[in-house]
Amino acid sequence: MTMPGRGGGSDGFRPARYHDHHREAALHLEPAPGSAVAGPGWLFAFSVFMRVWLIMFYTVDFARLGRPRDVRVNGVVTFGPVFYLVTILGNALVGIFLVGTLPSSGPVSESALVVGIVQLMGIWGMIFILATQTKINSANLYLASTNLESFFSRVFGVRLPRWVWVLTSGLACYLFMLTNVFSFLLAALNYQAVVVVAWIAIALTEFGFRRVRREGPLEFRPGRVPGVNGPGLTAWTVASVVGIVLLAVSPVVAATWAPPLTFVVAAAVYTALRGLRGNPTDRLVRPGDPRDEVDDVWAERVRCHACTKSQTAVEVDRDPTAGHEAICAACASSAAFVAAARHEAAGPLPATRQPGGPEVPVS
Repeated sequence: MTMPGRGGGSDGFRPARYHDHHREAALHLEPAPGSAVAGPGWLFAFSVFMRVWLIMFYTVDFARLGRPRDVRVNGVVTFGPVFYLVTILGNALVGIFLVGTLPSSGPVSESALVVGIVQLMGIWGMIFILATQTKINSANLYLASTNLESFFSRVFGVRLPRWVWVLTSGLACYLFMLTNVFSFLLAALNYQAVVVVAWIAIALTEFGFRRVRREGPLEFRPGRVPGVNGPGLTAWTVASVVGIVLLAVSPVVAATWAPPLTFVVAAAVYTALRGLRGNPTDRLVRPGDPRDEVDDVWAERVRCHACTKSQTAVEVDRDPTAGHEAICAACASSAAFVAAARHEAAGPLPATRQPGGPEVPVS
């Protein structure tokens, strides 16, 4: 690699005047010749960033662990507008600067930017890429393996050790990377975007219903929710099909309009069906709910008999297959547990809690 001031060739560093010129050029970037945008430019830019709404899943997952007294701070700063302003606008500005500054002999792409950063920073650029990619892909591997484990457990009744799902996810990622992933990455992300945006629209609509109607916390424990959320599944399918068809028929139009249209369709269909059929996540009524046996469901922790870990009471249920011992939501996903919970919910319920029932081990 040629160092600055030593004549920098096309693959090395350029002189300072070259970089000064490109830093100035980053402020006046225009679309590439021949670029087609169907609709207002601001809407196109907004639609592009709708493709990263996947992080809203992480937001909900992490926000549920926050303390009740920090709700306002977390809602505004940690997981709210401040977070998204820095995450989206900050990264966009950095990306625009890098595109306008880094020397590149080809079109802008993920791989070209990685090569440009390494060319610009040398060994430090390599360390930067390694550190950031290791961090995000470790999180991706964790989420992929936990979701894969949960899916096979709940759908097929297959329960295997944790390390099996980690290795399976890692192998799948490795085989995927053996393909020419960059040739179809952007197209795949476009299709993923409409599916994700439809899901997010349904989730936000559900949160809105719960706030307006004061329905309380969202029920998610496998043993206390219906097997299928009919309105949600219907809205998700209809909206996703609309977005996918638009992408297949007219990619240029879809680049601007598919995500917003998908969002509107999903929210409208779910609102209509929920209004007609009521709350689709009404929990199955079963006796002995640990949430009713503690003073603060978010602060007090209950030990799971299966994994022996202590979880907040809001995540804990009773296990009808093990003498109604406490069990966390993660462990309460086997086919045997779900079947026993359904059977218990279908039977007669006691008028009051049985006084001789097992106590919740609070840690």
